[in-house]
Order: sequence, then C-alpha cells, then structure tokens
Amino acid sequence: MQVIDLLFRQELNLRLHVIGDLARPIRWVHASDSRDPAPYLNGEEVVLSTGAWFNGKESVTRFVAGLMKANVAALGFGVHDDMPTVPMELIVEAKKNNLTLFEVPSGVTFISLSELFVELSMAHHEQPLRENVLRNAQLLGILQHQSGADAMLKVLSTNISGRMAIISGEKILASDQSTALESARALLDHYANFARYPILAGSLQATLIIENFGEQPTPEQQQVIDQVLPFLAIELQRFQFDLEIARKFAEEIFDFIEASPRDDATICSRMRSIGVKPEVPMVAICVEVADVNPEDLLEKVNSWLQEQTGVGIAGVREGELLALLPAAEHLDIAALGAEIHAQLGGKIFLGVGTIVADVKGAHESIIQARYAAHFAARSGGAGYSTYEALASHVVLLTTQSDQTLERFETVLLQPLIAQDANRHSELVHTLQRFLALNGQFQVTADDLHIHVNTLRQRLNRIEELTSRDLSLMHDKVDFWLALEARKLRKAPSL
Repeated sequence: MQVIDLLFRQELNLRLHVIGDLARPIRWVHASDSRDPAPYLNGEEVVLSTGAWFNGKESVTRFVAGLMKANVAALGFGVHDDMPTVPMELIVEAKKNNLTLFEVPSGVTFISLSELFVELSMAHHEQPLRENVLRNAQLLGILQHQSGADAMLKVLSTNISGRMAIISGEKILASDQSTALESARALLDHYANFARYPILAGSLQATLIIENFGEQPTPEQQQVIDQVLPFLAIELQRFQFDLEIARKFAEEIFDFIEASPRDDATICSRMRSIGVKPEVPMVAICVEVADVNPEDLLEKVNSWLQEQTGVGIAGVREGELLALLPAAEHLDIAALGAEIHAQLGGKIFLGVGTIVADVKGAHESIIQARYAAHFAARSGGAGYSTYEALASHVVLLTTQSDQTLERFETVLLQPLIAQDANRHSELVHTLQRFLALNGQFQVTADDLHIHVNTLRQRLNRIEELTSRDLSLMHDKVDFWLALEARKLRKAPSL
C-alpha cells in the first residue's frame, strides 16, 4: 500500500498541504505526540499527531527531524479546537524536507485511519490470492468445458503482453489470436525474442513460447506462468487422448461401414461415442497419396474438422485417408473438395462422394469418393474431383487397372497409331473428331479442313485396319472408350 492510496480515500476528506513522495510504501499507521518520535518508529510509517509537542519553531524542527531520521512515509496532523489549523511552521519544515503532510479533519479519528489502513493492507495482500483463485476457476472451467489450450492462452494473455503459442516440433498446437502462422519454425523466424517454457504433457513434448522482447518476466508474471503450465499439460494430454480414441473409433467405424453397412446399431453407437451424429446428412471424402505420409494428412484433416465443423471422423485405411463430414444444407461439394485439397497440400488426389441422408448411405458415399479420387489421380486436373462431376463411362474407366486400359487401347487403336506413324495419315485424330462431332460427315470434314470424300476414305481405312464398322453404335462406343482410356493413361501426374 502506498501513501497515495490512503490520501485519496474520499470518505476521509483529508487535505493535502505538502506533496512529497506519494508512492512511498506504508508499513504501518502510528499516532505519536512525542517531541522526538524517532526512538518509537521503525520506518515507513504514516505518523498521526495532534501537535501536543508544538511550542514554536524549534519544536517543529526537532519533531520533523525525528520523523526524517526514522524515515517515515508521511505525516498526518489532526486539527482540533485548541489547534484548528495546521501550524505554518510545520508546513514550511515539511516542504523543506519533502515530507508529505496532510490535515486530518476533526471529525475523523486516528483509530478510523488505522483501521482503514489495516483493511486496505489486507485487501492489497489478498488481491494476488483472489486473482490466483479466479484464474484457477477460469482454468478449471476451460478443462470442464473442453474449450482447449487456446482459451488458456487467453487467460494468460490478460496478465502478460506479447504473442504466445504452444509448439511441438514443427507444429503449432495452440496460439493466441494474434498468431496466424502455419508452422512453429515460421513463428519463431518471424517473431524474435521468445521465452520458452517446457510443458510436461506425458509423451507429448511441447513448449510454451512467449514473446518477451528480451525482458525477464516479473515475479508476479512468473507466478501466473507457473500457475497456467500444469493446466496446459492436462489439457494437452486430454486432447492427445481424445485424438487417439477418436482415431481408433474412426477406423473401426469405417471397417464396420464397409464390412457390414447395414449394421446400423453398432455403427451409430460408435459414432455417438465420439460425438458424431449418425442421423444427420453427411458426405465422404477419400484421399489417395503419392509421396505424402497418410498419418500427417490425418492430423491436418482432424485439425480442419476441429476448426470448421467440430464434428466428423477421419481415419487411415490401407494407405488411403477416409473421412465422413456433416453436410450442411446446400453444401457446395466442389468447393468443399477444393478447400480440403488446399488445406492438405502436397501430392494428393482427393475425391468427394455425394451427400447422403444419414449414416445408412455412408457406404455408398465412400465408394463414390474412391471413384472420384481415382479419377483425380488419373485425370491430371486440379488434384480433386467429385463423384457428381463424373460421367458414367469415366467412372467405369477410372476403376480399371493400367493393364486393362492399355489392353483396351492396344486392341482398337494400335493399328491406327502404327499407320499414322508410318504414313502420317492422322487416322486417330480423324476418328476422335468424327466421334466428338456425333458422326456428322460434313461437319467433321469442315472441322478437319478436308473434303468429305477424303474423310470417307480415312474412315474406310480405319474400318479395314480394325475390322470394325463405324455405322454400328457398339463399335462407335468401343472406339470412344478406347480414346478416353488413352487420354487417361497419357494424363500427366500432378
């Protein structure tokens, strides 16, 4: 408690005559009317006096000298009937010694000043304890409501300025709102002068980092940090445990959906146990990977689920990543595919199934997502696709092996490819344009900038080399599928 805290209590109506060091701490309030009070003081007291010692200038000099010798914080002079004003000699001497001097009105007792000092001192000393108890309650509430480590950092940031985050290796596990960088390395490179505090969270090696601009925390700040660290450890352990349980259950749920899609009771029970509603509309995604660890993608998908929806399941099965996401009304699944593909990054191929009414349709949506992912891997497009965007023949082709597609292409197109190589006859291109333009002779001839008779000669040569008849629908379809298979096989990888 400081002198200023006592002086500016409105209920006391104290009048300040000399302003000294108002920030001086007060150790005690003591009443004294001794001529020389020094032997009875220990320093940093507010001395209260009625002036019984006053007998002219010399007495004032002696009294103030004793106060200064004892290193008091301030002097309060209580006016009364015999001395209704503070002696001018005392005001002059106080100014000379830079001693805070205030007047205590006759209606205010010295006992009331002492009692107020005790009350304020207790409140001052209890304040850190109250704040500590309040923080404990806040942190416990965060644990109970599973609000996450981010919420705990907000509690910490009310006492400590500067950016802060929790990192583990290259990952940012939690951060305050001002931190929006993707990796711990980028965070540390971007903001210098971080203090580091290890978090003991079981097998997880995590660190709390706080931007301190090269300054050490005050004892009060260090106390707050020490208080928050154990709660962060508990929250991170809980989060890790929940992730492991959710992942285990997610993989089992996908096993049940694919092995026994009609076992609604078991599937629904497992989904509810991890907070996923089986009765809501949902959509499946499937991710094929080229050179990315599926386990790393799983972490990204789970983080995305936490940020975007809060519910949903994801798991790795036989080298592919599967996920079931809740589907809001009017969900744009093409935009969803683009967003998740961008979130995951790397060399991946992502497919999105159709929206189904509930978990009973999840098996179908998963199969569709697989088809779409398979097509994305072969098409050389954006790296993602939706089942709704696929034509039926594309679904058929993308589910075939490379060997099947190659065999289909070889049987029908290889004679034409060889003829084009030897004679520069453009039979394959002619066939492609003829089929694309719905078998219209004149339109195709104009498109190729040749006479219609030349077109007929080329088509006759195609029929001779392949023993097929372009006037028959099934032969046209075979040629069309062979050309599509050739495009898929020639498509560059992403």
